[in-house]
Amino acid sequence: MSDTHPIEAQNLSEIEGLNQRGRRMLSLVDIMAANTVSAEMAGYLLFAMKRGASLLSCARPGGAGKTALLGAVLNLLPPGERLVTVGSPGVLQTDPGKPACFLAHEIGAGRWYGYIWGDDVSAFLGKVVQGYRVATTIHADHPDEIRRDMGRLGISDAALSRVTVLAFILAARQGIKVQHTVHSIFESDGNGGCHLLFSGHGNRFAREAPSRLIAGTADQKDLEACEGFFERLSCPPDLQRVRQEILRFYAGDAL
Repeated sequence: MSDTHPIEAQNLSEIEGLNQRGRRMLSLVDIMAANTVSAEMAGYLLFAMKRGASLLSCARPGGAGKTALLGAVLNLLPPGERLVTVGSPGVLQTDPGKPACFLAHEIGAGRWYGYIWGDDVSAFLGKVVQGYRVATTIHADHPDEIRRDMGRLGISDAALSRVTVLAFILAARQGIKVQHTVHSIFESDGNGGCHLLFSGHGNRFAREAPSRLIAGTADQKDLEACEGFFERLSCPPDLQRVRQEILRFYAGDAL
């Protein structure tokens, strides 16, 4: 038996460690059922994670759902890839072996567990150059806000462009309910800029541009397979059960 199983248990623990509000962490099954993302968006996120994408989950106000989205997407990691939470700056100096994803709970000035700020943000983004992926959240509603705020820390657009996917979530009150919607997903162009891939308004979602991760026919077919997986996915929504289906998909056994 390979070491995939202990890695799976550790990763689930790291995702659960993101929990700030006492309820269970949500899966993409939960998030799709709430019309926060479409199956097409979820398929793209799986496609991007398979290709080593780093992730920023973003929203300007607290409580919009950026941490929930981050945890749900991290549940899509390829099997055998270890999650490493940056619980202290010293973690950024470690080499956990590859593949691995360095996880910060938030880019923010607070002194809470998993938060990074100042020079540590640059070191965090630098892990991508070292062959790792990174994933975190940040308070922002648009890439321009991220560039502005990170520019104040001396983070260049080129350094930010190491993060492949930027997903922005909005919480809007509808009567007595709050609708959480991923209103935009941007993809880095690798040169300091990014382009809009998806937009969302309420329960309606639209693809705005093709992914630049698609290099040929095989990639296009893989993207379609990822989308089809989420269109057909039906299972209990807890992270562990959804993870089992994700692992079946990676193994080529998914329905």
